[in-house]
Amino acid sequence: MVRPEAFGFNAETASTNRFQATPDAATAFAVDAAARARAEVDGTVSVLRGSGLQVCVAADSPEPPKPDAVFPNNWVSFHEDGTVVLYPMRDPSRRRERNEALIDSVKRELGFVERRRYDLTGEERRGRFLEGTGSLVL
Repeated sequence: MVRPEAFGFNAETASTNRFQATPDAATAFAVDAAARARAEVDGTVSVLRGSGLQVCVAADSPEPPKPDAVFPNNWVSFHEDGTVVLYPMRDPSRRRERNEALIDSVKRELGFVERRRYDLTGEERRGRFLEGTGSLVL
């Protein structure tokens, strides 16, 4: 999981993400979206760990801002057989979320052993995108 620094409205991705509300439609909840998102991540981690599950939590960096960083499942997936898949992201702001340190944290903290990697990010240069598990049912 990623503990976000700049969670909030992303003008670059809004046209393809129906879950985003424009700033004009902001409610009291949206005013402090980043703090609320961090609290929600912290609460979820606590519940998962309290249930005996291992959870790796990576901290987002404040710069550059990455309003969607809380959703790493769109740029990376980890599979039971040791496969890591990196997915091509449509928007540059989402591409900035890719973070080798996060992958290293998963390996270290969860004992994940990477056996192979499929890096599909080169498809971005061809205008082809598949934003990971946000697009797939595995």
